[in-house]
Amino acid sequence: KKLQPYSIVRQSNKIPKLTDYQLRKFHHSGNIFLSETFLDFHMESSQTEQQFFILQNYRNLRAVCVGISGYEQIPHDCVILNDIIKIQLDIQPKDQLRIQLADLKPCRYIKFKPDTASVFDSNIEKLLTEKLPQ
Repeated sequence: KKLQPYSIVRQSNKIPKLTDYQLRKFHHSGNIFLSETFLDFHMESSQTEQQFFILQNYRNLRAVCVGISGYEQIPHDCVILNDIIKIQLDIQPKDQLRIQLADLKPCRYIKFKPDTASVFDSNIEKLLTEKLPQ
């Protein structure tokens, strides 16, 4: 299955647009370090399938950095709406998914919405209910 190239659709002036240089740098390195705060977790899936992660409601969030171990290229499409960033991912079972957020403090909640036949590690539930780093 061919991996989709990185693409970003900007539909809100509230979210600064990344420059072409930043996009190329992001595409090749897989990292944009706006902050050292990140969530780190493992996802288990019964099969290779598309997963949908919806991060909602953060006025001050500037960018989302997603990296999957075992890939040189970032296999996701990112669509930015008014206050929703939707990241579509193809995830192999046991691959580590790291989401680095520019600033977690203004986020009221983070919602992960997988497709069917997905099993989340119980640590994710624990992680999302714990207090965010200050």
